[in-house]
Amino acid sequence: MSWPVFWQRNTTLSYVLSPLSSLYLWLSRRHQQRLLRRREALPVPVIVVGNLVVGGTGKTPFIQWLAEQLKTQGERPAIVSRGYGGRLTEPTVLTPDHRAEDVGDEPLLLAQATGVPVCIGQDRVAAVQWLLHHHADVTVVLSDDGLQHLRLPRELEICLFDGAAGVGNARVLPAGPLREPLSRVQQIPLIISKGKPLAGLPANAAVPRVMHLGLGQPKHVVTGVELVQTKDSVIALCGIGQPNSFFNALRAQGWRFTEMPLRDHQPLSAQQMRALTGQTVLMTSKDAVKLKNQTLPFDAYEVPLQVSFSATDERTILKTITEHLPRPQ
Repeated sequence: MSWPVFWQRNTTLSYVLSPLSSLYLWLSRRHQQRLLRRREALPVPVIVVGNLVVGGTGKTPFIQWLAEQLKTQGERPAIVSRGYGGRLTEPTVLTPDHRAEDVGDEPLLLAQATGVPVCIGQDRVAAVQWLLHHHADVTVVLSDDGLQHLRLPRELEICLFDGAAGVGNARVLPAGPLREPLSRVQQIPLIISKGKPLAGLPANAAVPRVMHLGLGQPKHVVTGVELVQTKDSVIALCGIGQPNSFFNALRAQGWRFTEMPLRDHQPLSAQQMRALTGQTVLMTSKDAVKLKNQTLPFDAYEVPLQVSFSATDERTILKTITEHLPRPQ
């Protein structure tokens, strides 16, 4: 989502809304205190990956990258998610038969991309317990979002920001884009900044590690055949938090296209599908996962995201994770 101007910098409206931010913060703290009193111990360590700001920060590709890194270190990771956008609310372990409208597009994408067990549910503690009931060999759980879900115990918190958007006016909702006061980052050992270095954090916050997102080769969602780039114009479809990041990356690769932005998590309507008949359509993995097993009147190509860090940042991230995970007895 694009931030309104009064979130990006302090304006008259930011100041007018400040009393509502104070009310939001008071209610949020009361809710978090109740969650803390209900916190339950879990038999496996949990790593929470979330954000303090509204909008896309690259959380899904980072979790995918982190799951792969943990597997190479001999861990058996699993993922829990709220399942935003899906109709199911009770703890559910994903299977190949599930669809995005049932469990949400991001959990389904993570399950297909990583091959690790994924469980959705509004109650993340119950989701972890249900997950472990079905997959007792799991050694570490990654929570997709959940920084504010304090009932869920955690060994490590990782917070993501969009380096270009930054922290805006550094105010809490609704006067600004923050879900919690910016001082919260002082409690978080790992901060990831998507795309570019992050400015505006408190002086004693952890040094942000910069995550670079590149685009892989487009592949047909049905046949898997790669699309060879030509001078012909295509359609670029994107329904993520920051669609311009996808469009700009395609443009940097030399693609010629017509933009088709969607709301975050928005599926294509039947009318939109008919309008695309016969077209070549590039889309993010998050959009493509909603179209799997459908008969499409257009050629859909998934453009995967590729995560990378500098060697120094990658070593720091993995070292921090190792230090926070309990050692085998």
